[in-house]
Amino acid sequence: MVLWWQDHGQRDYPDENEVLIMCDGGGSNIPSSYLFKEDFKSCPIFQDWFVKWKSYF
Repeated sequence: MVLWWQDHGQRDYPDENEVLIMCDGGGSNIPSSYLFKEDFKSCPIFQDWFVKWKSYF
């Protein structure tokens, strides 16, 4: 996500400060697992962003 933002997102969406992340509901992305979410929120680039999470199965 960070690499995509640095390579494409900043150029294509310079004024954005929110993101919708859609993850499958199995494996390490199960809705009850907060590891990915916590890791994402700890990234300095996205700390002040509004992040909406959607899981699907």
